[in-house]
Formats: sequence, C-alpha cells, structure tokens
Amino acid sequence: MVVLNWDRSAPTDNAPLTGLSSWKRLTRIIRSTLKMLSEGALKPRRTPLFKVREDRVGRVFLRTFSVVFVLSGAVILSGCTLKPSSSSGQSEVSSVSGSTASLPSSTLPAAMPDPSEIVFKDSVQSNVPIPEGLEGLVFFDTQGNRVSLQGYLGEKNVVLVFTEGFAGGMLCPFCKTQTSRLVANYDKFAELDTEVLVVYPGARDHLDEFIEAATSTEKTQVQQIPFPLVLDEDLSAVSYFKIASNLAHPSTFIIDKQGNVRLAYVGVDMTPDRPSIASMLALLSSVEEP
Repeated sequence: MVVLNWDRSAPTDNAPLTGLSSWKRLTRIIRSTLKMLSEGALKPRRTPLFKVREDRVGRVFLRTFSVVFVLSGAVILSGCTLKPSSSSGQSEVSSVSGSTASLPSSTLPAAMPDPSEIVFKDSVQSNVPIPEGLEGLVFFDTQGNRVSLQGYLGEKNVVLVFTEGFAGGMLCPFCKTQTSRLVANYDKFAELDTEVLVVYPGARDHLDEFIEAATSTEKTQVQQIPFPLVLDEDLSAVSYFKIASNLAHPSTFIIDKQGNVRLAYVGVDMTPDRPSIASMLALLSSVEEP
C-alpha cells in the first residue's frame, strides 16, 4: 500500500507560490497532481488508502510513475527559490554559487597611488611630430588673463604640460603629482630662464580640487601655483596638438627661447608615462644660448 499524507493547512490551489516553504510547495504539487489524476482517465477510488489490486496493476504503476516524476521535478526546483518581492516591487532571485559576474577591469576603480612612490621617466625623447606655428598659440589662465607663447619668445624657454583634466570620472592622480612636483621645483626652472605652463583641458569642473592637490606638494603646502595654470575649455589646443583622448593625453612640450621644440612627448593616459623633473631640467640645461 502507498499512503499519502499531506498538511491539511496547506494553501488552496489559487494561492501563489511566493514565500511558501519547501514542504508546503511539495504538498501542493502532489495534491494538484492527484486531483488531475482523479478527474482524468485514471480515476482512483477516493479512500484514505489506495489499494492495489491485480486487475489495476497497470493503472497503479502509471499513477505512481507520475507522482515520482512530479516529486523529482519538485526536488530539482527546490534548489532555486523565489524570494518575496522587495519594497521596490522587484523580485529577487537567491544567489547561486559561482554565478557572480565580474565587471570589466576598465570599470573597476584603481587604487590611488602614493604620490611619493610615483616614478616618472628620467630618459625621454620626442615621440610625436614636432608641431609648427606654436608662436600663435593663446591661452587664458584661471583669472581670465591672456597667456600667449609669443610673449615668451626671445625671453624664456617654455615647458608646456597638458594634463588629462577631469576624465573618466576622476582627476588623474599622476597629473596631480606631476603638477605638484613642478610647483615644488619651480625655482629650478626659473634659474634656467624657463616658464612653466600647465594646461587644464575641458570644463572647469573640479578645477579647485586640482589646484588644491597641486599646491599640496610632497614636502609642504604652498599658497598658490607660481606659474600660469591655463585653460583649454573648448579643447582647441588639444585639437591643435592632436592629443585628444577622453579629454587629452598627458603631454609635455619643451620650447626654447627661439621657438624651437626641443621635446614633444605624449604619454599613456592614467600612467606615470611622462618626463620626470630631472629629465626636463637636464634638457633645459643643455640648451645653448644663441
């Protein structure tokens, strides 16, 4: 004999499956299956015990097979349960081991490097074509003052540094460190009759944050940036130098007093791929006076 016993307090056939315990869901499936069997071609006698008779072996076998099939499916499905709807109205599926998808590495936030451990390149050479017509290039600083390269010809060498601005949702930590070191070593550039111009491309958003980082050198806090911090809000200079990226590739151009470009170096975004202070000072020291 096969005895089927179920919880009399189980929900009705119209009740939803959400939130039911595994046992209640199984008993409901069994009851529904038996109901279909009783109303279909196989009509067992409704008694507490289903008696197996010799003339009904085939029917009992088929009925038992159906119940076993349903129970097997229920056991399999019980491994993936539906949780009750959240307050937002969206259903949540329980997590399955090994199913967590990782984000592309490019969207993962990189750890901020320690400025004191950043090492820039001590040996660099020009890696892009030398731009022409630089004497006509005009910028405006953060105070709205006009800054023209023409004004430095015959008077000073120029170190023109393009930062990456606020790109990819962040300020480049290497740009901040590079500018901070230019600030800390500005006196050494001045001794070599050199002016430093740092370009902040794109919108002025986060400009104050950049200035704060630039004036916080590795050794001390200075009142202000001692050289012109110029803007390229419409990216016209970036386009002129052909260094467009998210905003701009980190780039360094060293121009002597005669307007000759002694170094034109474009680095890789968000890396320390740019000339070190020592390499720039060494190059400027080698510039011969006319």
